[in-house]
Amino acid sequence: MSAFLENFLTEDDRVIAPETGRAVFIGAFGKHPGWDDHIEENDQVRDLGLRTGSLLYVKNLLYVQGFGRNIDTGAWDKLKPSHRLEEIDHAFVWQANGDYIVGRMWSSTDGRGRSRYPMVVVAHVVGVNLRWAVCNLLPRLDQLKHECLVSTTALEVGTALAKAREDCRGMLEHAGRSCPSVTDLLARFARHPQFGPGSEGLLRVLYQLNAETSAFSPRRYNARSDASERSKDLRLPTAARDTEELFTAWTHVTQAFLHRSVPFLLIWPAGKEWIDLIIGEPTPEQIFAVRCTLDQIPRASDIPFNFDANLRREINERLAQILRGEVEKPVGGMSRWFGSLFKA
Repeated sequence: MSAFLENFLTEDDRVIAPETGRAVFIGAFGKHPGWDDHIEENDQVRDLGLRTGSLLYVKNLLYVQGFGRNIDTGAWDKLKPSHRLEEIDHAFVWQANGDYIVGRMWSSTDGRGRSRYPMVVVAHVVGVNLRWAVCNLLPRLDQLKHECLVSTTALEVGTALAKAREDCRGMLEHAGRSCPSVTDLLARFARHPQFGPGSEGLLRVLYQLNAETSAFSPRRYNARSDASERSKDLRLPTAARDTEELFTAWTHVTQAFLHRSVPFLLIWPAGKEWIDLIIGEPTPEQIFAVRCTLDQIPRASDIPFNFDANLRREINERLAQILRGEVEKPVGGMSRWFGSLFKA
């Protein structure tokens, strides 16, 4: 079994949150002028906050392997200027098993002026619902980002991290795990102009999600037998009026196709009209998308498909199920159709 699938976001709440079942861990890694190289704990900062195994996976898969490989191979440097985002300014939510890691990353430099790697701040939270995590932790991480940007020393960064932990733990006192209804949010999301007339763009996304995720579906996935299943990725339109809607809507749509234990990552370049989805264990080739514009990687909603009447009806039925919150009722006809399409 993949170590990532076995261990990522599987921490025992009774161990890491023994008193209330709720806990938050705030950490940082990357580059900052207060360090001559990659951020690490020292006499000025004795706790960078990477105190759960899942946060260590985030650093390794996103930063060490993802950014490291693309930087070392020059993959991003080979992109045409119009195909490459020059600045990193991304928010992300990584989730599995009802727990979440929320993060912000941005372009930064080390003490020697080297600027190829970003700085990243993350929050691992358990015992709360997604909307609480997005509405409370992302704004606080935005504040932490700005505090780090104006800091010049490691000590100042350490102080900002400690204050963020204190604030977030205070907010947890008013948090709950039960999630408020998302019916109205999803209905508004499905009608977003980015999807075009008749929500055609959303139907195209559902078409591709169904094709890409069959091995991860609630009725088929087995972590032990499917551990070698390749991760999947898809670029999606934002189709939301704010950050809460963005991450909440795409989480609910994606969850409709996945077993609860399958990790998936949503990465959004702030202010842009797309968000990247990675299902399973991210590879450096998939992290490559972080710095790619729409000229390099189009959104799934922009790729045309010719749906026949029967397939269109089934996809619309699947959409209606999702909007009603029915996440574990796969459309058999769609599955059979995709199976025949991709059969060798």
